[in-house]
Amino acid sequence: MSLSLSIILFSGTRVRVYIEVGKSEQGKFALDVGVKSLDFYNDYFGTPYALSKLDMIGISNFSWKGMENYGLVTFEIQDLLFNQISSTSTKQHQIAVTVAHELAHQWCGNLVTMEWWNYLWLSEGLATWMAYQAVDSIFPQWNILMEFLDSTISTLKLDSITGSHSI
Repeated sequence: MSLSLSIILFSGTRVRVYIEVGKSEQGKFALDVGVKSLDFYNDYFGTPYALSKLDMIGISNFSWKGMENYGLVTFEIQDLLFNQISSTSTKQHQIAVTVAHELAHQWCGNLVTMEWWNYLWLSEGLATWMAYQAVDSIFPQWNILMEFLDSTISTLKLDSITGSHSI
């Protein structure tokens, strides 16, 4: 598979998105969200992103929405592609939250790691919460925190069932 590349320099960090040739225009939204998320996290955590580069790559038939490898975040290709003409606002929100979530792991999971795998819920929970905070700061008009609240309430309802497993 051939790849195209988009680059934005941010505070000395080279941020790139690698996607299929001919789809670079569709990767610009994810790239923009990535750069703005880095800015948000640098400020929020008071600790700058530690590497000189951040690459994001879309992979066809990838098993997860994303994986937060240090400096090289991998995504299912569809979670990076936004078409200004045909993509829905729901798709746009999903891309923004997915990118922000995986980049949150650069601090919550890579820079600071849980002691053991049984604490993975803590890393994932914090990255999820931080993703919505970042997206809300980038796109306040979306009121994205209501989407977070809706998903949290449904999770809490499921967790409240007597037969639910404990954290």
